[in-house]
Amino acid sequence: MIYFTSDQHFGHTNIIKYCNRPFEFSREGTLKCDEFIREKYCSVVREDDIVIFLGDVALYKNPERNRIRALIKSLPGQKILLLGNHDHDKNNFYLSCGFLEVRYYLQFGEYFMCHYPLTAEEEQNRRVVELRKLYTLGGCKVLIHGHTHDDSPPDEEGIKRINVCVDNPHTGFMPVKVEGIPEQQILEYVKSLGKQED
Repeated sequence: MIYFTSDQHFGHTNIIKYCNRPFEFSREGTLKCDEFIREKYCSVVREDDIVIFLGDVALYKNPERNRIRALIKSLPGQKILLLGNHDHDKNNFYLSCGFLEVRYYLQFGEYFMCHYPLTAEEEQNRRVVELRKLYTLGGCKVLIHGHTHDDSPPDEEGIKRINVCVDNPHTGFMPVKVEGIPEQQILEYVKSLGKQED
């Protein structure tokens, strides 16, 4: 199976307040929220599944680094991270968490995957401008994204958006499948990553 997810914000206490997550606004609440999201993830994903994380996997203070690494490493599946605006650590840290690859976007056929919804109102963000250009040049029609912690922004300018953020009511805090993706291309890509490690 191939799943998509984003915006876990492991270790980030303020996300409880910002997104009305049902946990106490405290260190204890943060730990419970992290465990809740981990359990939701593990209820869906098996070890041989592929999971593409579309950014903002964690936001934490330095003393939490080892706990966050162990938490992400404990998540089953062959994991790929597409960096979000809160993924501030070095790529080597994310690789040590068990991600096979760390990058900003992926494209398979008409499907483009990145953290941002690429809306016109984000045009002041240089990264968004670059990604939107790649989306257009690639002849893409569908954008799988995170970043937006509620429903997807409306489809506009020829972009059909699928928001996989854990806070989106349609995901139930879990990784989700997306209909119509070119599964064979994704499987071959992930297999090629495994060969690079050999």
